[in-house]
Amino acid sequence: MGGSAALLFANLANRVHAFSPQVDLAYTWPSFASASVREQFRRRVQDATRGRNVQLHVGAENHTDNRHAAALPNAVVHFHETANHNTMKHLKQRGKLLALLKFEVVDLLVDLESAKLA
Repeated sequence: MGGSAALLFANLANRVHAFSPQVDLAYTWPSFASASVREQFRRRVQDATRGRNVQLHVGAENHTDNRHAAALPNAVVHFHETANHNTMKHLKQRGKLLALLKFEVVDLLVDLESAKLA
């Protein structure tokens, strides 16, 4: 549930990339905890991501992950050609993960430099 943890702490970051995050435990873990705990989790994710730069990476053919992504309407969703839940592993095996991360680091550095000049 690393993607979910990234979302839970999104309010502490400039931007977040979450890979196949679980946004609503009722979708995948309906008996994991009480309904009130599941609702608190869902609400906490929504609150932490509101107004933030959130990028979700999900398998285009993974219907459960797509359902979770749809529960965060303000997030940008990147669909990858897989049905697997482990989207990060899929990207890494195809040599796409490192490029994505490098792009993000460069983009963050550009943002920092722009802020210095402003």
